[in-house]
Amino acid sequence: MNLYTVLNDHNDTTITTLLRLRQAQLLMKLPDCCFSVHLQFRSLYMAASQSNLALFYLLLAKDLHINIKLDQMDELSFSIKNIEFPLLDIWMKSYNAASIIRINNKNSYFPLVDLTQLIAGDRSSLMTWKQYRTLASLSQKGPKAKWYTQLERSVLVSPESRYLLPEYRSTQSTFYITKFLTPPSQDGR
Repeated sequence: MNLYTVLNDHNDTTITTLLRLRQAQLLMKLPDCCFSVHLQFRSLYMAASQSNLALFYLLLAKDLHINIKLDQMDELSFSIKNIEFPLLDIWMKSYNAASIIRINNKNSYFPLVDLTQLIAGDRSSLMTWKQYRTLASLSQKGPKAKWYTQLERSVLVSPESRYLLPEYRSTQSTFYITKFLTPPSQDGR
C-alpha cells in the first residue's frame, strides 16, 4: 500500500483510510491532527497501530523520517475544536500515554476526548459512572471501570466528593445534560 497515493486519490480506499485514521485519533484521544507524530506520544501510536494498519503506515513513515503533511483545510478537518481539558494531557500527568486506550469502549456512541464531556451542568462536578454509562448508551450493569476510578483520583478534590479540583472547573458554556440524568447523591453513589 502506498499511503501517499491512497491519500491523494479520490476513491473508496482514500475514504476508508481517512476514516481509519480518524478512528485512531479518537481512540488515542488526540485533539489535534494525528498526522504529526510527536515523540511524547510514540508509545500511544505504537499501541493504537496494532489494530490500525493506516496508523501503522503513518508511524512507519515517521520512523523513516518521511513527514506527511496535510493542507490547512484537511488538517482542520482532523482537529477537534473547543477542547478545554484534553483527557490525554490529564492522563499523562499520572499514567503512561498508551494506557489511555483503555478508556475506549467499542459499544459507546460517545467518544471521550475532553474532560468537559464528563462535567455535569454546574461545571464544577464530575458526573458519576452511572451517569456516563447512561449518556454513552452502555449497560448499567457491572462495576465501575478502573480508568474512570483513575480519572476521578486525578481530577476530584477528594474521593468522597464529586467536585473537581479548581484547575479542572470548566469555564465553557456546556450542554446541560443534568436535565436528562439523575444528579449525583450527596454520598457520591
